[in-house]
Amino acid sequence: MKKMISVVNVKQIDGVWILGYSLDKHTISSVPIGHNEFGHMQFDTVRSEAGEALFSA
Repeated sequence: MKKMISVVNVKQIDGVWILGYSLDKHTISSVPIGHNEFGHMQFDTVRSEAGEALFSA
């Protein structure tokens, strides 16, 4: 199994929980590029390193 080292930007977040943290934003930008052959909107999405690791897992 390949080991991955990811850069994360830990940030404490407020909410209705006792204590919460976010490792990073998962999406940096997402631009609609049109519909596919099934009528579903497609996007050109740029993810953070942590977001890409989560998406491709």
